[in-house]
Amino acid sequence: QRSKAALHYTGRPLFETDKVGRVTWSNESFQELTKEHGKFSEGLDWICIIDEEEREEFLKEFSSCLEMCRRVDIETESVDGQKIHFLGYPYRITDKEHEGFLINIYKEN
Repeated sequence: QRSKAALHYTGRPLFETDKVGRVTWSNESFQELTKEHGKFSEGLDWICIIDEEEREEFLKEFSSCLEMCRRVDIETESVDGQKIHFLGYPYRITDKEHEGFLINIYKEN
């Protein structure tokens, strides 16, 4: 809990997903970023920050990372035309059970 508290106020947008990509936790920077691009409530709504033409390809690669439990490392374009980079790592609570991902978003200015 202390780690999440520290991450909550970092300047970088961070979010955590379950094993199918639904947001289970996000920090303040991530919440501000997604609010800029419409309503964000839960689930997969975070995809709204990705340019519509890029979403299908992004989701295909993201789904592959989820299924294979491998690192997410995807560069794409945001709805406002900026390059954004998703970098995330799977984590496990036990040796055999995949629980989710912690993902960092880098936005180029």
